[in-house]
Amino acid sequence: MDLTLIVRNGCLSSKIVLGVKAFKRLDIEIVTIEETPEWLLNYSPNGATPTLLIKTFDDTIGINEIVTIIQYLDTLPGPNLYPRLITGQINPLEKAIIDCHIKTKIEALIKNLNAVSRDFSNEKPKKIVKSIVSEIEKNYLDGEESLLHKFLYRNEVSVADVMLFQIVDYLFTQLAPSHVEILNGVQLKNTLPWYNHLKSQYFNKPTDVQIIRL
Repeated sequence: MDLTLIVRNGCLSSKIVLGVKAFKRLDIEIVTIEETPEWLLNYSPNGATPTLLIKTFDDTIGINEIVTIIQYLDTLPGPNLYPRLITGQINPLEKAIIDCHIKTKIEALIKNLNAVSRDFSNEKPKKIVKSIVSEIEKNYLDGEESLLHKFLYRNEVSVADVMLFQIVDYLFTQLAPSHVEILNGVQLKNTLPWYNHLKSQYFNKPTDVQIIRL
């Protein structure tokens, strides 16, 4: 079985999945596209990215929902994205807690940052981003502790940290200096130590992965 990850430069969802791939230490072929090739439409509606192609001996399956891609990647060898029980199985309660926060906070950030990138004059998504970042800063983060340590009662990096890091990095780098306006008045005394701590980890360092560009 071969895996190919189709991504676009500047695509926040692509950036997140690439971050998850790095965290898992997976050896996956990466194809970066600019225009949408016609063949991609067979696997992804409207040529949306990221798309994970799973090639078996007689078929190719395309997955393009970001959470579905991530959950599939977690079934592969490598560090766990979700907490495990002592049996090695995913802890269903803690997974439910993490997925709830992904749904209500992280997916909302992705949606509204995409709206900001399309039209920076639109104030509504900027206000939503500012509100969510403020809530995470106030109620979730505490220095270098993991994102959900207050809810899971232990300091363990999970998929929520990996995803949020890529979002914050996107905000600080690819939307810079526009992020200054979005985050004007937001305290980042907890967000910045958390961000800098994760930035120093192995999964956020440059790699020699071969990237094919189409």
